[in-house]
Amino acid sequence: MKDSLSGFFYEYANINFLHFAFLLFLVCILVLVVVSYLTSYPSAEKLAGLTIHTITNEGGGEDEGWKKRDFILSVLLIICVGVVWIYFS
Repeated sequence: MKDSLSGFFYEYANINFLHFAFLLFLVCILVLVVVSYLTSYPSAEKLAGLTIHTITNEGGGEDEGWKKRDFILSVLLIICVGVVWIYFS
């Protein structure tokens, strides 16, 4: 069936699944940005308690250790994904 295709449809059917996943990721980002710009910002009451940054801390300021650890783990995750991507390319 794939051999009967030509042009764009052949390339679409023949694309590597990892590259296809990356393209879908880009489409999702595009949809996210467009929908974000086309809708109004939700009220603060609606967002209260939704994420860790909107939870009130009775003890005072935020714990800077969490921010540093989250940043380090995020960078480590990006590096691991990049290494796996390069290894399997």
